[in-house]
Amino acid sequence: SAYTYNPVDSGLFTVSSKLTDQNFPELFKALFTEVEKVLKHGITWTELKKAVINISSEQFYSIETVDGIANKIGSEYFYLDDTKAYEKYLAKIQQLQPKDIQKVAQKYLDINKTNFSILNNKSKTEQIACLKEGLKIWKQVKKSPVPNVEFTDKPIKMPKIKFSAPPKSSETQIEFYKTKKGTEILFKKITDTPTTSAKIIFGGGSRLETSAQQGVTEMLTRIWPSATKTKSEAEYLTLIEESAAGLNSFGGKNTNGLSVEYMKPFEKIMLDLTTEVVTEPVLSQDIFDREMDVLKKQILSKQDNPSYLCGRQFLQMMFPDTVMSYEQSGTLETLNNIHLKDVEKSFNKFKALGNMQVAVVGDYDRSRWIDAVEKMENSFEAKGRQLKSVPISQLTQNKQQFMKKDKEQSHVMIGWNGVSLTDPRRYVLQIMQAVLSGQGGRLFIELRDKNSLAYSVSPIKMETLETGYFGGYIACSPDKVTKAIEMFKDEFNKLTTTLISDEELQRAQKYLIGQNDIGLQRKSSFCNMIAFDHFYGNKIDDNLHVQKIYNAITQEDVRKLANDLFSKNYVTSIVGRE
Repeated sequence: SAYTYNPVDSGLFTVSSKLTDQNFPELFKALFTEVEKVLKHGITWTELKKAVINISSEQFYSIETVDGIANKIGSEYFYLDDTKAYEKYLAKIQQLQPKDIQKVAQKYLDINKTNFSILNNKSKTEQIACLKEGLKIWKQVKKSPVPNVEFTDKPIKMPKIKFSAPPKSSETQIEFYKTKKGTEILFKKITDTPTTSAKIIFGGGSRLETSAQQGVTEMLTRIWPSATKTKSEAEYLTLIEESAAGLNSFGGKNTNGLSVEYMKPFEKIMLDLTTEVVTEPVLSQDIFDREMDVLKKQILSKQDNPSYLCGRQFLQMMFPDTVMSYEQSGTLETLNNIHLKDVEKSFNKFKALGNMQVAVVGDYDRSRWIDAVEKMENSFEAKGRQLKSVPISQLTQNKQQFMKKDKEQSHVMIGWNGVSLTDPRRYVLQIMQAVLSGQGGRLFIELRDKNSLAYSVSPIKMETLETGYFGGYIACSPDKVTKAIEMFKDEFNKLTTTLISDEELQRAQKYLIGQNDIGLQRKSSFCNMIAFDHFYGNKIDDNLHVQKIYNAITQEDVRKLANDLFSKNYVTSIVGRE
């Protein structure tokens, strides 16, 4: 990757890379060949257009929040004495030509003014020799003919991307629209910046997997979207990059879907592409094989991670033989059972009428979105909601498992059955979590500050359709594990017998209200909230006016829920030394 650092004084242009040691010569040759192409031949208008669009998008996304606005205005006033410098910057970069980039490259990408650095496990002598070899390769590349780029003589028209004052009423109420075939589309107009965030949600996720094929959902998110019937993977990625947009899939325990982000000038391009990846995707065997290899390597890298192993062991005890304990990425054993046809089967199953919901937030064309969703519906062959419920048994006894790992730290998770993601008591549980968490929370103060038990300590929580869990996590010295577990139980038991203080309640309420309001400034966060709340059957209005809910919670509400949870059986997962 390449990046710039531009302080008041002289700055930096840096290229960085991660690689295996044996690939250094190939890296140096490829890198310096590209540098010499720019120095000798310049860049294309297409490359310039892509760069201008991506830089422009960063300017808009950086001012979605008041924090972003304050940072931009404050820093530019401090450095440039101009609170609207970013608007002028945006106008200036759209006037650039390829020759301007070449001129700057020739000034700064000078072989005699370049610094090299390296970090690996080799000796200093070997490192210096490697860097000298890199310099030698650059000199050789300079002397060799460098192939010219495909140069477009005629300038490409840059899209008009500029800041403009929003209309007086830049927000509307949430609109709930239903197509003739029953798909719900949630629309929320916010036009303060020319950007849009959307979510296309399908019920399914890991609930469509079997125990023997854990990881199907993860594999699907890695190979879809990519190629379509009319576009290769490379063409698909190029189109996304040239539009400074985002089109990515997601998959979890309950859902699959697509996240879409784009700027107003590229709405038609992105909606056409989004429609195409839903209606005419190509799930390629080559891409499947490549991503399967990457996923297996990532799983291998986690096998010696004690915190990961502790969490996995915890879920297997808490929710044995259910989708809640499935490994999202799969295991080496289950991945060997998965083939491309299994991923295609899962994809075609959740792509069904009655199983899709769409949410669109931002500066969008409503009719275009309705047309796109109707085209998606018309391609569906299956019918029916795929968000199937699974039976979950409550813990009938306390459970504890220990996994031996010769590590400096031991990792401990202790937890009780919690609440579901539609349970109204989830807000009370969030208050309880806030009381326990943070440097001012009970767990940090009691287990770390007062008793020096922890390297890291925090409450843990998960909510699913049927149930959830709540408890605590700690990383500590092996000789402190027993005391840490007892102190966890003491702290949770205190919540069942003694009311939290007024100060703790108010601190938790203010923190949660603030975090919610800050998060909803971003269109993507707002879109996520309304999309998933509505999909799961929660009231959207609750999170839009969550201060009423939090402020209505009492100390007795917290004590009552604590008693309901912590008076029951629990599980303890330990990974570390004996």
